[in-house]
Amino acid sequence: MAVVAAVVAYFQVREARRTREEQARPFVVVDIQPSAVGGNILNLVIENVGRTLARDVKIRFSPALKTARPDYDLNNTALIREGIPTLPPARRIEVLFDVSHERLENDLPKRYEATVSFKDARGRPQEALSYVIDVSYLYGALTVDEYGPHHTAKALRGIEKTLGKWTGRQGRLKVWTRDEDEANKLSQVEHDLTGAYPTLSQEPPPEILMAVGRGVIVRTVVRSVRRWFERRDTSDD
Repeated sequence: MAVVAAVVAYFQVREARRTREEQARPFVVVDIQPSAVGGNILNLVIENVGRTLARDVKIRFSPALKTARPDYDLNNTALIREGIPTLPPARRIEVLFDVSHERLENDLPKRYEATVSFKDARGRPQEALSYVIDVSYLYGALTVDEYGPHHTAKALRGIEKTLGKWTGRQGRLKVWTRDEDEANKLSQVEHDLTGAYPTLSQEPPPEILMAVGRGVIVRTVVRSVRRWFERRDTSDD
């Protein structure tokens, strides 16, 4: 009985140690995902989702990666050609892979098999991981825009550019003021002269007419004449 108990204890200890090692090992994931910047942009994503450091990370693709951009050879980058010397836990690397609609127009592969080889923090080789990456499911599916830090930074740059146009001498902000009373008065002058308030669909009266129309007597005469013509037209009917 003692021998059986010892054997059982040995296997339990070995299994517990293997479980701890599995939980503590690095785990490198490779995928192709839509970018947060824009849904049509596809990124190659490499991430260590394990708990310890991964060393000498190398990735091989079958077939070899090919993009729709003739000036962009991802296979010839140091990332694919030489690999990643160290990849800490939770470290995520995103690089441009391709543009989805350009890829579709050029009839390029949508399915790849990625094989990842790496070592643990002590330099011991780990079992290679294989992933089947298929982006065909992305085509034809609807997406919802999600605004993140990139869009915030873009909006702030737009605000900075606009404020730059408003800046005058010595960095002072140019200010444009609107006299609401004056604007209402001009609107009333135009109404008295033309019989209608200003709208975007009609051309404003000439400036000289508006200047003359500021006089109350002039506007009174114009209103009286216009009303006389309106009554005459009504009586003719």
